[in-house]
Amino acid sequence: ESEFRRKKIPGAVSLPAMEPWKPEIVEMVFAGSRAGRSVIVYCGGGRCDDAHHVAARLSAELAIPDAQVLAGGIQAWEAAGGNTE
Repeated sequence: ESEFRRKKIPGAVSLPAMEPWKPEIVEMVFAGSRAGRSVIVYCGGGRCDDAHHVAARLSAELAIPDAQVLAGGIQAWEAAGGNTE
């Protein structure tokens, strides 16, 4: 969580892998998915299983089967020229 506060992809919300999700955050993700926006999950580090766990939870708990994991996490995003905030 503290990593997320220091640096994130613009528009990203925090969904901790092993903690309950805040209802308002869940609604934001679900609404975005219903509106046709892609759901991309990533970790702060390049090698992290948490993103895969979150993607699996999104499928199982919210019926969002097409959540994608950003390979390489935020480091890959930045290396490709992506902005962070």
